Amino acid sequence: MTITKTYGRKPRRHAIVDNRPLCGGGHKAKGTHWQTDISECDCERCLSILAARKAAVATFQELFAMCAEFQALNFAGQPIEAKLCHLAKEVAELRAAPGDKTEQADVLILLIACAAFTGTTAQGLVTAAVSKMQINQKRKWRQHEDGTYVHVEESTSAKAMEDKAA
Repeated sequence: MTITKTYGRKPRRHAIVDNRPLCGGGHKAKGTHWQTDISECDCERCLSILAARKAAVATFQELFAMCAEFQALNFAGQPIEAKLCHLAKEVAELRAAPGDKTEQADVLILLIACAAFTGTTAQGLVTAAVSKMQINQKRKWRQHEDGTYVHVEESTSAKAMEDKAA
């Protein structure tokens, strides 16, 4: 929910959460103001919250490097098949507890380990995932009786026409 208040001549749109401003409001030097996002505020309180959030969130590249380094230091010489076997075990644990973030993290960490082992970079993995999502978004999907989905194969002539156009 948002409201608009006017301070002097300048109207501002403010996000309201539990009838309170997101940033806490009450900034004496600037008067009371409610921001739509604390990143729009330059008060000491909001800046410290933003700094803490930034410190806690690693980029995917940082996570990728951390996982790859850990794997190289602790599991040097482990073949890809062993990594994939471990990944399969973690996926089974995730199936037993789909909402468990630690199991989700285990799967992600091992997926990164497999990618790094084969020479894929963080950017390479992201690029491949985006490319694959673009393909998936164009596909038609059919649901199986077990609830899983599979993409419907294009007819050979339609695929040939698409290849010819590209």
